[in-house]
Amino acid sequence: MSREHLILTAWKQNKLWPSLLMVLLLANVALFVVGNQVIAPKVMRLEEQLVKNQAEARLARQQGTNAATPENILTRGRQDLQSFREAIPGKETFSELIGDVSVLANRAGLEIDQITYAPEEKPEEKLLVYSLSFTVSGSYRQLKKFIHSLEHSPRLIAIQELSLSGSSEKQHEGVRMQIRLSTYFTSEVER
Repeated sequence: MSREHLILTAWKQNKLWPSLLMVLLLANVALFVVGNQVIAPKVMRLEEQLVKNQAEARLARQQGTNAATPENILTRGRQDLQSFREAIPGKETFSELIGDVSVLANRAGLEIDQITYAPEEKPEEKLLVYSLSFTVSGSYRQLKKFIHSLEHSPRLIAIQELSLSGSSEKQHEGVRMQIRLSTYFTSEVER
């Protein structure tokens, strides 16, 4: 009996088993092709990314807490925000601010006649923002010294607007400066 005769006899007696074997063989070939052409490259890319992430994690552990991990960045941000909050005085110290600005002006040889201010409440941050506006006249050197003093003041003072013009005073050759500052105070709710 030849091999072809044997296959033909098996086919005639039971067509289900040879058909099932043929389907399984085709499915096995299809899965092999998909595994090698589609899945294997993805697995290789994922393994490379894993190795890279592991190397970055080892480097971060070696660098310690200075590493720029999201956790460390968040911790430093919270610490900075806490330091900022601690540097903001209560609004009851507003008169001290006016005194400090006047002292800085006097040290620079300037005199402030009148200060206008406008408070603005920021309830979501529990802060009060005060804008201070005034005019001083003097030499350019005196004004420069005053600005330097404001910038290096321990108070949180931001110079919002500054304009210079020639002074109208006949006896002094000077400069007239209009300045608008802003500073922060905590609201009564937080204190």
